[in-house]
Amino acid sequence: MYEVKIKVDSESELYNPLDPEQEIINGDVIDYIFEKCREKENRDKLQIHIICQNEVSVEKVKNAFSHYFKSQNAVLRKEKKRNNIKQLWMFMIGVIGISLSLVLNGHVPGLLSEIVSTVGAFSLWEAASIWIVENPAIRLRKARLRKF
Repeated sequence: MYEVKIKVDSESELYNPLDPEQEIINGDVIDYIFEKCREKENRDKLQIHIICQNEVSVEKVKNAFSHYFKSQNAVLRKEKKRNNIKQLWMFMIGVIGISLSLVLNGHVPGLLSEIVSTVGAFSLWEAASIWIVENPAIRLRKARLRKF
């Protein structure tokens, strides 16, 4: 069991100060928990201990955490979908650009053919960057949220 202790003066500090219904957990609280959990083993269960002078509604805090994780999963799902669309477009532009430069080679001035080829190669590199760098980062953030 891995325990994270959070000390607050009142329960309202746990929630986003702009949220009048207090249904959204404060981002600073989430960041603090994530930072403390870097030492945590994957097998260990997480227990959050809230130290407060007043009574804290456990159910309300659980609902706020649940709402946060659901909203973050939705954000990551949308981001992954946008990345996949962007990756597909970049790949198609790259293939078309390189193919077009091969077809135009010898029929138009060499500089124009090189520009089209460069745009195609750049687009392919962008698609590869999304696939190699951005998508694994999203998967890592999703796994991190799932862990909690």
